[in-house]
Amino acid sequence: MFRKIFSIVAAMVFISSLFILPQSVIACSCIETPSVEDQFESSAAVFSGKVLEIEEGDIGKKVLIEVMESWKGVNQSQIIVNTPGQGPSCGFPFEKGEDYLLYAYSSTALSEDDKDGTLQVNICSRSNVLEEAEEDVLILGGGKTADTLTQADIQSYFSTETSNSQSQSMTFMIMWASIIFIVMMLIGIGIYTYKRSSGS
Repeated sequence: MFRKIFSIVAAMVFISSLFILPQSVIACSCIETPSVEDQFESSAAVFSGKVLEIEEGDIGKKVLIEVMESWKGVNQSQIIVNTPGQGPSCGFPFEKGEDYLLYAYSSTALSEDDKDGTLQVNICSRSNVLEEAEEDVLILGGGKTADTLTQADIQSYFSTETSNSQSQSMTFMIMWASIIFIVMMLIGIGIYTYKRSSGS
């Protein structure tokens, strides 16, 4: 009896883990990193900037960047980029307050104010922490500095999106807390049943 209950609980834990493991365990696979010249040519936008805000979504992140210098594709002082979830999707590990050199691509034509977050960044490029990208900056040369860019303040737009995302994340956490509670209850019932059958 105990073995049967234990097998059922183990199967439930395994099935539940399938919803998590693909995003957190399976590694990203990238081809060889291209040269600075090739990466510049294939990118829709190349710029450096500081991360102001990060919005966590169900399948990735939306990141608000304060642009410091632009070499290609970016003409405003603030911009939003998307990155997929880490793991097999090769999401870029942004950190709030950090400075980065970013090579971004886009599936659609860039607009003057990229509020739709059409720019994408992943780890399969030369995108890097700015202080570790000295070689790239040297090769890229001088770009458009912050004082020459069109001033754009999209903080309010981003804040609205962030509040919606936080609500979704809370729902997700409650769902998993409920699953864990149910599994623990089943384990407790199994142990109790086993002790009663053993005592009799």
